[in-house]
Amino acid sequence: MSDDAEYLEPANSVIEKLGGPEKAAEAAGVHVTRARRWRLPKNPANPKNGGTGGIIPSTHQQPLLDWARAHNIELTPEDFFVRAHPRSRSRESCGRSVAA
Repeated sequence: MSDDAEYLEPANSVIEKLGGPEKAAEAAGVHVTRARRWRLPKNPANPKNGGTGGIIPSTHQQPLLDWARAHNIELTPEDFFVRAHPRSRSRESCGRSVAA
């Protein structure tokens, strides 16, 4: 299992595009531990020790986009959202009827 397998999206992909947590932290103006937490699961028992569940806080998104643009890194606002996976089966094949 690779190290990336435990990291959550979309934060992990954004951080990797920027060059890792150190570069992401530099771009956002935060400590590297904060950037690392963006891609970790939340810890409901102790929120201060958990991550953000793969979400980069909105206050950091524009600075990351600006930094990426200044460093010729392709990063878009859409990269901060989880992409929906296309359905592998139609509703009919699931045994559900489709209303006309």
